[in-house]
Amino acid sequence: MIVLFNNLIYNATISADTVDSSYPVTNLQNDEPSKIYKANQASAVITLTLADTSTINCLYLANTNATSASLGLYDSSDTLLDTQTIDVDRGGACFTSITDVSYMILTLSGSDTIYLGCIGTGAKYQMPDPLNDVIPKPIDNTVRNISDSGVGFFNRVPIQVSISTNFANISRTLYNEIFNLWAALEHPVWVDVREDYNGIIDPMFADMTMDKTPTHKYKRDSMTFNFQEMK
Repeated sequence: MIVLFNNLIYNATISADTVDSSYPVTNLQNDEPSKIYKANQASAVITLTLADTSTINCLYLANTNATSASLGLYDSSDTLLDTQTIDVDRGGACFTSITDVSYMILTLSGSDTIYLGCIGTGAKYQMPDPLNDVIPKPIDNTVRNISDSGVGFFNRVPIQVSISTNFANISRTLYNEIFNLWAALEHPVWVDVREDYNGIIDPMFADMTMDKTPTHKYKRDSMTFNFQEMK
């Protein structure tokens, strides 16, 4: 299980070769995937210039109609360090760490005018394996008023997904490390529960909260985190 705590997109400089002025590329730096960047054509080339030279080993995407995506990673001398194919159906990809990355070029293509709602990139954090069998759970905030005679009024709200992950039998050193990463958060995270598998649980851009009742037993600790999908 992977969590991207430090998403470098927030401090990056972003530009694109095609931009609809009503949907600027800076929308990619907000916490709402529904607030999209939009191109003027069925392809887009987005340049992400990082605030500092960094190590990159993942890229995630949310709310896009692109059917294919590729990522080029470059150093400060414009040398191409690596190229990665991004699985847009899964919502991203993890790969071997690439060091000394100064900027990245994300190329999107599809059959209609391209849009994209969110990006996550940086150095992923490898969490311990969760104790429980993790399954996506629905959050249904639809308002329903149904009369005694069966006449209904519905204010439909898109279903959100939540997941709960329990971590047991971890050292206090690891507990403190994870706790401090979580406590320092200013934005939602990307969580990739099954990073080595496709189609089981796809990566999710989510608000991360910690259960208030961690436990300690026989010099080992347990903690629980909940993730709620951001729309």
